[in-house]
Amino acid sequence: MILHRRIQPRLLANQRKPRWSVCLKRDFGGFGTVAGVGIEPGHTFMVPAVRGNRPTAPAEGPLRIRFGAMAGVPRVQEERRSGANPKGTLREMCHVVILARRNCSLALKVIRALGRTRRYTIIVVGDESVHAVRWSRYVEEFRSVGIASDEQDLLTVLGSCADRGERCILLPVNSEDFYLCATRRGRLEDDYQLPPLPPVNALEIAADKWRLYAAARAAGIQMLPTVQLRQIVEEGFEEIPSFPVLLKTRARGGGEGFQVAETRHQLLEMARTCGERAEDFIVQPLIRGVDHSLSVFCVDGEILAYTLWRAVAPGGERFGMPGVIEFVEQPQVLEEGRKAMKALRWSGVCDMDFLVQEEDQRVWLLEINGRFWGTLPACTAAGVNFPWLMCAYAEHGTLPAAVTPPAGFRYARPGAILQCLRRAGPRGWRGWAAGLRHALVDLVRDPAPMVLHQLARRVAGKRRRDRGQPSSAAT
Repeated sequence: MILHRRIQPRLLANQRKPRWSVCLKRDFGGFGTVAGVGIEPGHTFMVPAVRGNRPTAPAEGPLRIRFGAMAGVPRVQEERRSGANPKGTLREMCHVVILARRNCSLALKVIRALGRTRRYTIIVVGDESVHAVRWSRYVEEFRSVGIASDEQDLLTVLGSCADRGERCILLPVNSEDFYLCATRRGRLEDDYQLPPLPPVNALEIAADKWRLYAAARAAGIQMLPTVQLRQIVEEGFEEIPSFPVLLKTRARGGGEGFQVAETRHQLLEMARTCGERAEDFIVQPLIRGVDHSLSVFCVDGEILAYTLWRAVAPGGERFGMPGVIEFVEQPQVLEEGRKAMKALRWSGVCDMDFLVQEEDQRVWLLEINGRFWGTLPACTAAGVNFPWLMCAYAEHGTLPAAVTPPAGFRYARPGAILQCLRRAGPRGWRGWAAGLRHALVDLVRDPAPMVLHQLARRVAGKRRRDRGQPSSAAT
């Protein structure tokens, strides 16, 4: 327990004079927040500074299930003090094997979101690109697989992780990991409790923007007019109504590899550069609007939990992840997302990108990412822990009542904090306090993995420059 002071936004009930109060921060099974006593982000219990005073579990409601881990906390704290259980893990909880390849930062976000609950022992199976996550305070064990390992070798490693005689949950992170679990579901179900996974066909459609465009049109979903670059080269420019346009790869997402063509001449030059790979690119109109992202947890096409945010300030890249976001209520975006999930009969998590046009507020679907996403820490801070929802459903087959984040909650990436404060101004700093606080939590609690990952990237980049090779793309 930690004594600390916190400015109260308003006078508490039956408390007229003090504007500053001394509270206890207790860590009940990992559900503590930065300030006050918390069960999960968004649910804060203020406790007077009196030794032994503890919040009680609610009689009913979604928090009742989340209090389940509190029963073992006194024993775990005693084991931590004695050295028998230094990480304070609730040993009666099942193991979670996180399958994460080729994206260290995304894997770390999933690990931290799940590790906050302390309801699971986390084992990571990954390749060389995610070795830094082994230094996370939440990781109990790391199993390495080669980047060039085939599917059979990976399944063998996963099988060895499940040879414990205990309950194990398998949680994929990236698109290829979800695809492996979906295609090998029958074999993996013998060793693991699997979370909801989308159909293989749905994953293939979501991973290909051209197929997604065809499926969206068939389902009556508004998606930006899309043309294959090959069609433009062979048939001319008649299908493009106006410029500028955006050249995208069919398979990659997250704004990676996007190029803008202001004129027909520029687009033709891009097509010549692509050459025989023109079939792997699509062209869409570049429309002014506000980016929105709908992150969902579904079962058989029904959305059970979601978060919806809009971009407030850009990030480092033009088409990359924004630096500052704000959670909002946008019924039109939510309705289009429901239609898309129902058409694909989606199960599990995914992130849908939308564009709300400035002129007429028309909603356009941009892409669907069948994996976890970069703004996952913001969703966790807002009160919806998607990795925990996946594991809870795999373990129990049901979910507690989902908590929708309140509109107006803002979150800034750590790299955009100064930009956030500059845009808000002194009068607006108070509105950003919660988002800034949660953005810094993981950096303070678990700094080693990202520091080592960034250091390894810089060393590898220097070696490539010394050899005269181009640097690799950021993961």
